[in-house]
Amino acid sequence: MELLETLLKRDLLKFASFSYFIPWPGTRFYAEPEKYGIEILVKNRADWYYYEKEGKRNPICQLKEFSAEEMSACYQRGFEVIAKYNAMPFWKRESGAEGTRSISFKELT
Repeated sequence: MELLETLLKRDLLKFASFSYFIPWPGTRFYAEPEKYGIEILVKNRADWYYYEKEGKRNPICQLKEFSAEEMSACYQRGFEVIAKYNAMPFWKRESGAEGTRSISFKELT
């Protein structure tokens, strides 16, 4: 979150968004979740909400080193930072919005 806030504060990033990790069927993460430290919490794919439902989106899995609760807190904090800098996600950009540019890591320090 510190990097996101630094990029937005320095006007090096105009837009941002977040999404939860999803171990899609057909991927090695879905086929062998234990190997990658993944626990799929929502077994029924019909219950995987790709978009917010009732104003809240929950992770469908958790990682061995990153719990669903930690993911939710990080997700929420990310959107708070985005809102603070009015950095709406790309699908909500106004027409004629400024483009993006590439930067080097040295520019951040």
